[in-house]
Amino acid sequence: MSEKARVHLLEAFWGLYCQAGIEHITVKEVAAKAGYNRSTFYEHFDDVQACLRELEQRCLPNLEELPPVLTSAEPSSAFLQTFLALYEEKASYYNVLLGENGDPSFRRRLIDETKAAILRIENTPALKSALLPEGPLERDLVLEYRIAGLLGVLCYAGAHPELASREAVARAIFRVLH
Repeated sequence: MSEKARVHLLEAFWGLYCQAGIEHITVKEVAAKAGYNRSTFYEHFDDVQACLRELEQRCLPNLEELPPVLTSAEPSSAFLQTFLALYEEKASYYNVLLGENGDPSFRRRLIDETKAAILRIENTPALKSALLPEGPLERDLVLEYRIAGLLGVLCYAGAHPELASREAVARAIFRVLH
């Protein structure tokens, strides 16, 4: 029951966050929406900020989820498949967290965590064969540019779904980067 309550509380928090933003959410509201009392909320979280941090943490990709364009010099259709799968899986979160009413620090954390995941494989053949410069400053700048660009397009596509299908957006990114 404990994990089930935690999930329900997170779902209730997310529903409220999507409507109002964190500054308007109270523990009492989250607990009531989830069907629990405040003491149950406090068994799982210290405050509503802790709910946001946990949801954001779940949205940070691990290395296996990263699109191959970030770690490979060779263009491939795997980029499209990986990008679309990652987008589809977390789009409802990214659109809100990276949007105008989202958490401003999340974008920075997402970029930093993604760069760190890539750099953890620094001495592997995958990264050595990538189109990344040898110097640490240049490598950091290239990764910053690629990741920030992908996030920017992700946000834009989420905010303007009427302009193009997700597949068309992914293909356009693929053409630009390669």
